[in-house]
Amino acid sequence: MNNAERILLGTGLLGCAAVIAYNCLSVPKLDAALSNATQNTSSSVQSSPADSRPTASQLEQELFVQRVNINTATVQELEALDEIGPTLAKRIVEHRKQNGPFVSVDALTQVKGIGQETVDLLREQLTVE
Repeated sequence: MNNAERILLGTGLLGCAAVIAYNCLSVPKLDAALSNATQNTSSSVQSSPADSRPTASQLEQELFVQRVNINTATVQELEALDEIGPTLAKRIVEHRKQNGPFVSVDALTQVKGIGQETVDLLREQLTVE
């Protein structure tokens, strides 16, 4: 194999690697979140009409800090959490109606069927604010 063939082969391999890297990094969930973040931009954020792309902090909120407020969540929103099924979701809402808002995420242990282990698993997904 001469140098020209090696260069041609290397260029082809590099092109294939670039296509694979692009496809691996272009995650459909990220594209959907970008679309949602663009539509849900905060009114407190100043942006020019020419630049409607979301800021990094908006993307972070949309992608990573999407927490469920246990004091306002519906049964359906609570059911969407990994460890919470329909029965526990109904118990959480009923407990909130009878006892008022939760003062902390840890207060979920007052709901029958929810222990500290479940709270610890869900902690990053929940808020009381």
